[in-house]
Amino acid sequence: MAQMIPLFLAEEETSSLMACQRVFRDLNDPLDCYDDMELVRRFRFSRVSISKITELVANYLNFTERSYAASPHLQVCVALRFFASGTFQIICGDGINVSQASASRYIRDVSLGCVLGLVDGTHIRIQRPSENEADYINRDFYHSINVQAICQPDGMFSDVLACFPGSVHDSRIWTISGVGMHVENTFSIGEHILGDSGYMMRPYLLTPYRQPISTPQSNYNYAHKRTRVIVEQTFGRWKRRFHCLHGALRMSPDKVCPS
Repeated sequence: MAQMIPLFLAEEETSSLMACQRVFRDLNDPLDCYDDMELVRRFRFSRVSISKITELVANYLNFTERSYAASPHLQVCVALRFFASGTFQIICGDGINVSQASASRYIRDVSLGCVLGLVDGTHIRIQRPSENEADYINRDFYHSINVQAICQPDGMFSDVLACFPGSVHDSRIWTISGVGMHVENTFSIGEHILGDSGYMMRPYLLTPYRQPISTPQSNYNYAHKRTRVIVEQTFGRWKRRFHCLHGALRMSPDKVCPS
């Protein structure tokens, strides 16, 4: 007589088999699912703008040609949906049929993909020089050296230039500096540096709107400020660590920043 297999064992084996099978989700490209009006309602950007954003950040997104991989457009739309709604990541993912973990990864990749550094200038006070005194008087009417620095999101300096008198404007220093000219000649689409409103807007140098006239512009300024504050915090830590930078350096400019 054949031995019967208990029903509960068969059910367990069936469950194990099902658990081992990979489930491929139907990841629809929102650009194929919605018209222009619906795209703006859901993601706050038009079809053309979403395509442009995708072009800018595509090199930083994790994408393969496999049939079940999320397209760059979909990854950008998940991030834009999160930015537009401010809701939970899992809800943003559910709306486009991706998991919370995937939504989190897409938001991170789109957000961090294209900012290479943060540039700013800080003034280091010096004693009144005996030569070319007027050149060293800054906009706050004290003598200084204007130090340009670029820092990374972790607060580490990647470039420091300390050789210009305090009267030289931040934008002028950037234009004639070696790093500024290098970036001008070698930047790639989608790679940006953030600077304050003292700098001139460039394809690679993003500055805030001086007088935002719409909610998107105000939101951009807010995000820009939250990101760029890192360089200001880095200057603060630098000056706290090296206390000589708090008071006036009692040396001539050529000794403060020798060529």
